[in-house]
Amino acid sequence: MKPAKCLLSCVAISSVAAIAHSQSLRPTLLSGSLAPGTESGTEFAEFSRCVVNAERSETVFKATLSGPAIIADVNDEGLWAIRSDGSVELVARQGDAAPLPGFTYGSVGIPIERAGSAFAFFADVVNGNGDEFRAIVSDAAGGALGIVVREGMSAPGLPAGAEFSSGVYTNPRFTRDGLLTFGARVLLPGGSSSESLYRQRADGSLKLLSVAGDPAPGLPAGTTFAGSMWGMTNAAGETAFRATIDGPAIKNPVDAGLWLRASDGAVELVIAAGIQAPLLPAGVQIDLPGRFAFVPGGGLVVGTTLQGDGVTDSNDSVLYTVDTSGVFGLLALEGADVPGTDGSLQYGHVSNLLERVMDDGRLIVRFRSQDPGDSLLGVLSPDGASFDLLVAENATHPDLMPDELVGGFGSGLSQVVANEAGVVAFHTFLRGPDIGPVDEPAVFAGHADTGVGLIARRGTTISVGHADVRVVDDRVPGVITTLALKGLSETGPLGVTLRFDDDSHAILEFDPHPCPADTNNDGLVTPADFSAWITAFNNQAPECDQNGDGLCTPADFSSWITNFNNGC
Repeated sequence: MKPAKCLLSCVAISSVAAIAHSQSLRPTLLSGSLAPGTESGTEFAEFSRCVVNAERSETVFKATLSGPAIIADVNDEGLWAIRSDGSVELVARQGDAAPLPGFTYGSVGIPIERAGSAFAFFADVVNGNGDEFRAIVSDAAGGALGIVVREGMSAPGLPAGAEFSSGVYTNPRFTRDGLLTFGARVLLPGGSSSESLYRQRADGSLKLLSVAGDPAPGLPAGTTFAGSMWGMTNAAGETAFRATIDGPAIKNPVDAGLWLRASDGAVELVIAAGIQAPLLPAGVQIDLPGRFAFVPGGGLVVGTTLQGDGVTDSNDSVLYTVDTSGVFGLLALEGADVPGTDGSLQYGHVSNLLERVMDDGRLIVRFRSQDPGDSLLGVLSPDGASFDLLVAENATHPDLMPDELVGGFGSGLSQVVANEAGVVAFHTFLRGPDIGPVDEPAVFAGHADTGVGLIARRGTTISVGHADVRVVDDRVPGVITTLALKGLSETGPLGVTLRFDDDSHAILEFDPHPCPADTNNDGLVTPADFSAWITAFNNQAPECDQNGDGLCTPADFSSWITNFNNGC
């Protein structure tokens, strides 16, 4: 399996209630498989989350275990990696030795969304004395697993005796060099606590970027950072971070701002509560900064709520761009017309509409329109002048029956995930007269350029091997984003976990641009793929199935010829 390239085969998806979609799911692992690195007879019972890494061509996933040696809450969970050659290796398991002398894993958490050549995960580590520390574990420095940060560890850059406290690590984010930026609570000498922001260095050590009590640049004298610090670092070594603020001029304890820390350590204000909102009428002020992200080539996208003169519930949020010189541009304003809708739709709240900035600068966004208030998912141009709709709540879709609608859950289109390469997926609930009183869970996925399609819903049949077709259960399927890197993968595969009606589970990969003829998965369609298909046919391997019927038969040879002629 090489998730950074084309997938080996298309897997058929069909449903009595849904039109089969041409986009591809490929099974990589099933529950009931023996779990490597464990006792004899131990099997995977359930998969809870998986994250695909394009650079390392592997999938890391969390699983629970079953078997005669398994004891609940003692050794029944862990992380494994599906390597580029398809082999599965144990990464970390509850009860096994942790990368801290004398400690074992008390629990193993979910993998953190990853980038570059590293991965990380949360864990609790315990020793024989009953000491238990919350930690982040990573393989970024030197390739071996190591503790990035843990409760009780000395906090670098602070007075002697300061240590990380209570295991609170806020929004750990990978940079594309595979290192982490995270917020942390620290315990200071004397017993007081504070908030801090750290970045991991290449050698695994930590660099203090900021701490509560530091002066907040760009604001009135006496204003300091108060807490709730988290941020992200780009390839140039710049860190954008958010923090609450305190001081004589601060009246609201939740007031916050956004700052940019240059690679040389200089810190500049971007926006903060109480300052004049750029490009808007005098008297309109920043209220509470929302989501933000770096854009390719430098600069930021920043959302915020507004307050002040003339601000109402129908125009109290805005989305900005900020270039490398600090010049603001207006991307979206609540109450303004959505581009391309001829004035029929207006933006609802936009301070948190950003889902992902793509490598080409376009934005994958989700927001509610003001009237009728439905959620919209689409692609906004870098200058905000155009918007391409991918899907709308309470609308039909080609993969659904004519009387079925894409529904919503909570905030509408639920749990959207996307990556820089433009791969996007989301949970939603379907509605219709034949669905029943309870809305039906479903997963859609696709690409910003080609649209999204239904990949799984209750009753969908999915081929998971030779003559092995299973039916998706009514539990909400799980979808986790990947971080495909520019130059490594045009598409960026997506990790998908599903439960079937026989209570079995699977990890699958989704690719919006499948290439079944590339049977040897080298990213090319060449005559060498014919030999690879013959080998797959002789071994009854999944790559043999070229027509998506779940079988490996001579008919697949004709389909391979057709796929070969069509190319990728």
